[in-house]
Amino acid sequence: MFISGGLGQDGQILTVLFKNKKNNLNIFYKGKKPKTTKGVNFIRENLLNKKKLDLFFKKKKPDIVLHLAANNPSYHEKNYKVFFKDNFLATKNIFYSTFEANKKAKFIFCSSSQIFKKKIGFVSEK
Repeated sequence: MFISGGLGQDGQILTVLFKNKKNNLNIFYKGKKPKTTKGVNFIRENLLNKKKLDLFFKKKKPDIVLHLAANNPSYHEKNYKVFFKDNFLATKNIFYSTFEANKKAKFIFCSSSQIFKKKIGFVSEK
């Protein structure tokens, strides 16, 4: 199992839940290396680099990918479109890399409506 954004709030909760379930747990992260956690393999990877993702997944053949990673702007961020573009590309990269490596993989995409800069109302896939 792979979790992108595993060092974020939701990722940390899922890591605690899954690390003891006899999963081969792999956490993608960016930034500073986290402290070693028994039963968890931390992988520093930039999801914007599809070539590296392809090489990694070709070797590891992911069975389950939980995609949580995103750069979330603050509600007052003026240039939120940059975050949206990077988040879209990172999601596209990990999605395609997953299924190019294993057509039977399960891909679960979890995201915050915050990336759409909408404060009131509903957010849909459209």
